[in-house]
Amino acid sequence: MKLIYTLGALLALGSTANAQLTFNFTGSVPTNVAQAFQDAGDQWSAIFNDNVTINIQLGWTNLGPSTLGSAGSAAITTTYTDTRNSLIADATSTDDSTATSNLSTTLEFLNNRTSENGNTATPYLDNNGSLNNTSIRMNRAAAKAIGLVAANSTTSDASITFNSNFSWDFDPTNGITAGQFDLVGVAAHEIGHALGFTSGVDHHDINAGSSEDSYWLHPLDFYRYNNSGSRDFTVGNTDKFFSIDGGSTIGAQFSTGRVNGDGQQASHWKDNLGLGIMDPTGAPGELLTISANDIQALDVIGWDRVDAVPEPTTMAFLGAGALALLRKRRKTNV
Repeated sequence: MKLIYTLGALLALGSTANAQLTFNFTGSVPTNVAQAFQDAGDQWSAIFNDNVTINIQLGWTNLGPSTLGSAGSAAITTTYTDTRNSLIADATSTDDSTATSNLSTTLEFLNNRTSENGNTATPYLDNNGSLNNTSIRMNRAAAKAIGLVAANSTTSDASITFNSNFSWDFDPTNGITAGQFDLVGVAAHEIGHALGFTSGVDHHDINAGSSEDSYWLHPLDFYRYNNSGSRDFTVGNTDKFFSIDGGSTIGAQFSTGRVNGDGQQASHWKDNLGLGIMDPTGAPGELLTISANDIQALDVIGWDRVDAVPEPTTMAFLGAGALALLRKRRKTNV
C-alpha cells in the first residue's frame, strides 16, 4: 500500500554568492528547522547568483496527517510586454537566449473551460488581446530577479509552514533515515515555488467556467506546450510539456491539475518520472535532488545561473532537496 504525501507550492532563495536569503521567523521555529532552510537556500544560491534578497516567514505546527508543508507566495501583476522585455534584458545563459528569442511580441495560447466557450473542454485559441493576453501574474521573488521589484525590498515575499507532526531528517549529508522525510529537500522544493515555479493553470483548474480574463499566465506558463507544439493553458488531463524553443523541442512533462487533471498541482513536474525537485510528491527515506530540468526552468524565467552553460545531466546536490519521487514508497504531497 502506498501513502501519498503532497508537496505544496512554497518559496525561498539561497544565501551564498551574490544572492541573499532573509528569514523572518514566525511562531516557534526550532533551530534545526531554521538551519535546514538555510542549507536549502545555500543550495539554490550555489546555482543562481542574482543580487537580491528574498524575505520568508517560517512556521512550524501540526498540519494534519497528509501535508508536509503549506506555503504562499506574494505576487504582483504586470504586463506581458514589460515581463518579456525584462527577460530579454536579463538574459545571461544559452537557454535564456533560446527562450527569449521564442517569446512572441503578443501573448496567445490555447484555452478552454471559460465562459467564452461555454465551460467546455474543447480548446480554442485565446488571442483576442483582452486582459489575459496583455497581463500576467508572477511571484515577487521572480519579479526581483528581472528588476520588476526592488532587489532589496523588505516586504515579505513568501510564507512557509512545515508540519511538526512528521518525522524529519534534518541532515541529508549522511543519507535520509528510513521512515523520515528529507527536510532540507522539501525546503528546497518550496523555495523553488517561491522563486517562480508556479502555473496559472492551478487557479484556472479550481475555478473553471469563469471569464477567460479571470485566468492569467505565470512566466513558467510561457513555456507550457502540448505535444503538437502549441502553447497550452487548457484545463484537463492532456499532456503538457516544458519547451523553451516555441514547442519545437518537447522537454520535461508537467502535472496537469488537482481537479480536472492528473490529481497533482500544475505547478509541478509530472509525478513518478524522476524529473526533478519540483516533482509533486515526497517519500520517506528519500534523498531529494535538484535536477537540470529544475535549473533550466528557473533560469528561463529570469534567474541567473552561476554557470551560464547548462549541464547535460541531472545535477544532484548532496543535502539539496525538495519534494520526492514515488519509487514504490509511501509518499506525501509537498
